[in-house]
Amino acid sequence: MVMLRSDGTFWSGWRLGENQFTDIIGNGHLMTHGNHVSGRGSKPRAWANPDEVNPSSHVAQQLKLVDALLSGSLSGPDFARAWLAERRESLNMGERLREPFDRALNQAFYAIEDYVIDPELREPGDMTDDDLVNCVAAARELVDGLRQ
Repeated sequence: MVMLRSDGTFWSGWRLGENQFTDIIGNGHLMTHGNHVSGRGSKPRAWANPDEVNPSSHVAQQLKLVDALLSGSLSGPDFARAWLAERRESLNMGERLREPFDRALNQAFYAIEDYVIDPELREPGDMTDDDLVNCVAAARELVDGLRQ
């Protein structure tokens, strides 16, 4: 594997032949993700706090959905469906978070797991929309506490 720093200089100690260099650089066979650039097949770096998150990532979308729920511009069911879809895509794309950022964002996930999305299926004692907002607000507070 050949790895490049974000400035394009090689990080690997391997010597490349001209054809290998051309294939990697000239033909664009690089994987880019956020501020990370590396050879094909490698994983993106893990984000340690919300300030490091790539704005076009699915994690960034999850954070925007949290804000929309907390501002009242998104209902509980709409939030839960959209947040779970973004989480699924984040996992599929290999987006990774470091502890404690991962743990804080997982609190929102656990709240959604306990939440019955369809209001017609809710029973007495099930988590309400207000309960969901409170749990997600607590998760957001933990996430905000990680800002640099």
